[in-house]
Amino acid sequence: MGGDQQPADRPGPAVAVDPVEIDAAMIRGLYHRVRPLIIANFGALILLTFALWDQAPRLPLTLWAAGLASWTMLRFVLAKIYLRRERPLSETWRWTLAFACGSTVAGCLWGSSVVFVGDLASDNAKLVTAFLMAALSAAAIAGYTNSLLAFAGFITPALLPYAYRLINLSGSPSLVVALFVMFWALLLWVMARHLNDGFRESLALSFRNRNLAEQWRFQRDRAEEASQAKSRFLGHMSHELRTPLNAVIGYADMMARKMLGPLGHDAYEGYARDIRDSGRHMLAMVDGILDLSAAESGRLEVALRPTEIGVIVTSAAALAEEIARTKDVTVEAAIAEDLPLVNGNADRLLQVVMILVDNAVKYSAPGRRITIAANEEDAAPGDATEEGGGWITLTVGDEGPGMDAGLVAAVQRPFVQAEGENHLVRSADSRAPDGRTSPRLSLPLAKLLVEAHGGTLTIDSAPGHGTRVTLRLPALAPVPARAAAVQAAE
Repeated sequence: MGGDQQPADRPGPAVAVDPVEIDAAMIRGLYHRVRPLIIANFGALILLTFALWDQAPRLPLTLWAAGLASWTMLRFVLAKIYLRRERPLSETWRWTLAFACGSTVAGCLWGSSVVFVGDLASDNAKLVTAFLMAALSAAAIAGYTNSLLAFAGFITPALLPYAYRLINLSGSPSLVVALFVMFWALLLWVMARHLNDGFRESLALSFRNRNLAEQWRFQRDRAEEASQAKSRFLGHMSHELRTPLNAVIGYADMMARKMLGPLGHDAYEGYARDIRDSGRHMLAMVDGILDLSAAESGRLEVALRPTEIGVIVTSAAALAEEIARTKDVTVEAAIAEDLPLVNGNADRLLQVVMILVDNAVKYSAPGRRITIAANEEDAAPGDATEEGGGWITLTVGDEGPGMDAGLVAAVQRPFVQAEGENHLVRSADSRAPDGRTSPRLSLPLAKLLVEAHGGTLTIDSAPGHGTRVTLRLPALAPVPARAAAVQAAE
């Protein structure tokens, strides 16, 4: 309730690509190509001026060359202005039109050079014409295809005068030359359209991948925020519930013990015990939620030190016998001699074993048996611990109803419901109507605690054949080193 905004309140980035964004990238590509086009323009301008210097009037030719050079530099300045900063998408069409207008003026200037070529019947004029038409076509394909409007604005006025001269080369229109010119124009347009479509598809794919990456990062951040919000909620809820529960348990305990005198009716004593036991049970559940949320988020601190696993198993077996006695269930413990030490936390490991024992007792029918065993497992090739030792295996088995494969997977996942039962609700017998085991918060917590010790927890179960849970913990040292450590400690 602290005013935190939920991740779902913030809209995510769109995956679809905005066509205007593609247009903006296309026009930006045009302005980026102005520099090589400047070089090509000046190169062609110098060569054409040199080729026509002796056969065309020099003053008009000089003025034409100066005008084309000035316009070319003006376009270069315009490109510099455009590329100085990022332009909003709303300005895309305006800058595209400006480039197309500049291209059209440049095309007109190039096309007007036909007046200086003279009689196209001469070999020199034909050579100049062929070179100029090829150069202008190549420049248009290389530099203007990002915008078909700019391409058409440049190529049409630049080549149309030369095409007209070629068609009328013999003094009358030539159908063959006209067909060639039409084929040349169609070829240029098809190539321009093909390149334009290719550029657009490439940009669309690039933007789509960018948007998908942003969407993935957004969803990842939402998942992380949701996980943190869940952990914060569980932590706050647990702390909020602990205070009234402690009061309920305390007062119920005082009533059950008649610390302030008799209650006046025997039934009240049973009620008080029920309140106390339910409060303790609920408090244990809250503690489990708090531990689980801390372990799941990586905030659960587990102080590790050399620990005797046999002592833990012995303590767990003694506590299990007290629990099992109420249900007429037998507990058998088998601990191998000279077990190596494990690098663990005795309290947390005992908590894990008691979680397994509590579940085994809960789902065992009267007269059944529970086994607790601890053994040393030699390390297989490539399976040694960091210290080079083997492993300790600790198993808790029962003869209860067992679980199928789907339920075995479900009970190891935190905050999961199965069999239609709310897992946060614990009762004296929480088996499903068909007798199968129902998952608990305790098993995911046990799994996380074992993994925090560098070990693994596996469940082997089948309906009607009981359940066997195996903990595999890395041994800290071989037997001689363990004995030396115990002797030094003494």
